[in-house]
Amino acid sequence: MKKKFVTVIVLCLLLLFSSCTTEDTTMYDAIRYVRLMELHNTTGGAWMSYERLKDIGFNQIIFVHSEEEFLTGDFPNDAIVAWPSMNAHLRLNGLNTWIKENENEINLRRHSLTYPLTMIDMIDNWKSILDLIRRNQTVGDSPWRDVQDEFDRIMSLEERILSEAFAEADFDPAEYGLELPINASNVMARNPETSRWIIFELYDMLDEDVQLRLLTEIPHLMALYRDEQRRFKWQARRLAMQEAYDNAE
Repeated sequence: MKKKFVTVIVLCLLLLFSSCTTEDTTMYDAIRYVRLMELHNTTGGAWMSYERLKDIGFNQIIFVHSEEEFLTGDFPNDAIVAWPSMNAHLRLNGLNTWIKENENEINLRRHSLTYPLTMIDMIDNWKSILDLIRRNQTVGDSPWRDVQDEFDRIMSLEERILSEAFAEADFDPAEYGLELPINASNVMARNPETSRWIIFELYDMLDEDVQLRLLTEIPHLMALYRDEQRRFKWQARRLAMQEAYDNAE
């Protein structure tokens, strides 16, 4: 009887250890996946290390299908929420092209996936997609080989629209250190962090009707704008949590 009792205890401990290990691995992989797909998230992109996130009390990454789902949802305080970005859509296109070009070498069924991959797959089946990429790293060309060019093309169009709005504004962007037109080869490339801050500060100075119009005309730049706002909030929250963590030690 005593031997059976010890066996049960050992099995319970093994199951508990296995559960914790799985949870930690899942969060570690989720962080890697958010970075790989460049998803929007509640930190505004200001990622910390896995260890630091765990230290200050974040225990899970929750994937949702849109920013609206995040804004209207109710999520636990110990979670970071992530959702698709323009880069994620471009990377999904790259994955499908890569799979098609290497269909004789890539077995999607092994990963419980079907072609073509969808944005629903990217969110609901992220573990399978991450496993697919890991196990086929040496197959063909990189899935991301055309992503940056397409990203730059889309952003250039939006930067031109925003430049025109600034040129028609009742202030001179040059007085605030912004050179027009905005493009990836001048201010954004030289000092991206400072340049984004200046651009978004000037956006706030535009007439309200112009701001409303730009919401639909430059959606991806506006998504970066909201990321910047979340980054400031995240930094304040992180500092508060870090202080509470240090005081508890």
